[in-house]
Amino acid sequence: MKPTAVYCSQACIDAAKYARRRNGGKEPVVALSVTAKPEPAVEEETIEARTRVVLEAASRLASPLGAAAIRMAHILDTSMTMNGYASLVKQWNETLETALAGAVVEPDKVDELRAFRDRKFAG
Repeated sequence: MKPTAVYCSQACIDAAKYARRRNGGKEPVVALSVTAKPEPAVEEETIEARTRVVLEAASRLASPLGAAAIRMAHILDTSMTMNGYASLVKQWNETLETALAGAVVEPDKVDELRAFRDRKFAG
């Protein structure tokens, strides 16, 4: 489909042509509403907020790499297009891992269950 196309396919062109014939030469007008990207209702739903929680738990929020990870997470949350999104996610993940390298983080329930499972199946 061309970016300047008025109709998406030949079927839509035919449907509009027949609609104009039925309506005396007038094409029906369809109003489309365009809304801005909705903001998350709760701050914890954003990548930025989750990144901030992880960095705070590791006491790495004030580090330069922590600040870079927060900034990248903010860009991920507010981006309007998907251009370069995958590469930014990859870079954000690498930056976050580097910022958290060597940090002692308290294990949560999932980590404890994973460790238990690994010990059980190890022998």
